[in-house]
Amino acid sequence: MDPQFWRERWELNEIGFHQSQIHPLLSEFWPVVGTGLGQVFVPLCGKSRDMAWLRRQGAFHFRH
Repeated sequence: MDPQFWRERWELNEIGFHQSQIHPLLSEFWPVVGTGLGQVFVPLCGKSRDMAWLRRQGAFHFRH
């Protein structure tokens, strides 16, 4: 993996794996997962709007 390649993709906004919205399954299953009965793995591909959405839902327990 060439770090410069990814820097250039980011600078040129050529990150095809970035989604403009949160992952649809996250919002669909949040009523179950968000009760504390499960966990959410966020792989951090793209700009990950999922993280901001989770924060707004009150999910403060992030592991890294």
